[in-house]
Amino acid sequence: MNFAQLSGIIRYEFLMHWRRRALLGVMLGLAVVPIVIVLLFGENNLAEIRRAWVTSGGVETEVVRQLTTRYVLIDSTMSLYIVLLLMLPVIAADSVPKDRQLGVRELLDSLPQSTGTYLLGKVLGFWAAASVGAAGAMVITGLGLWLLVGPFQIDRYLTTWLAMVIGVGLVNAGLSILLAAGQATRRRALFIGVTFTVLCMIANVGSFGRGNEFWAVVSPGRQAITSYYFIAAWFDTGLPQLITERDVALALAAGVVELIVIAGAAILWLPRRETSA
Repeated sequence: MNFAQLSGIIRYEFLMHWRRRALLGVMLGLAVVPIVIVLLFGENNLAEIRRAWVTSGGVETEVVRQLTTRYVLIDSTMSLYIVLLLMLPVIAADSVPKDRQLGVRELLDSLPQSTGTYLLGKVLGFWAAASVGAAGAMVITGLGLWLLVGPFQIDRYLTTWLAMVIGVGLVNAGLSILLAAGQATRRRALFIGVTFTVLCMIANVGSFGRGNEFWAVVSPGRQAITSYYFIAAWFDTGLPQLITERDVALALAAGVVELIVIAGAAILWLPRRETSA
């Protein structure tokens, strides 16, 4: 593997996604939606928090911080779910066909690089761009909710964002890029991305996934991860943990295995498809 070529593809992909502004728009939505939810629909929750402050005599107790953390996690997880599971894979899908449309692929094909290096660069480049955007959104959302809702448990907030961004957003975006890599046009690639996203949503919310631990772990809907962090906001109330951190770790591992398998298939199939075309 030529690391100079790989770093060049990563840098190119990083810049291209930010210049297209689709990723910027999605990440701004990720940052703003939780704040908007609090402003428009959080009156009852904020009133409950104010009562807790009055009960504690204006002193920040563990009860107050658990309460603020609960509502911060609820509002954040809703936004993370929508953006990472339903939107990010779609805007990632046309990464490879876009190069053909812009004429970049012909230039890259003239260089002595492997299909594996090219696809790895495309995936890592998108991951880098999405990670920077998600980090910015996490900071903006955290500051906004800290001011609106109150001080919360930062470690739980960070854990939720990291697990959702990596385990749901980056893994599924990478799968979307690889699944659509062989498409000739961006429109067809976007169709693949939308289809994959719809299937992930069905897998995530479908009744056939309930009560099936194996499916919850291996499902591309990342049910184990999303369900755990939706419920995690209520752990301080004594709610039973039907899904554990072990399930989350297994779901992340399953996503990595899926990436490796799909990448291997794409590396073997893509050169044959382009030769026949």
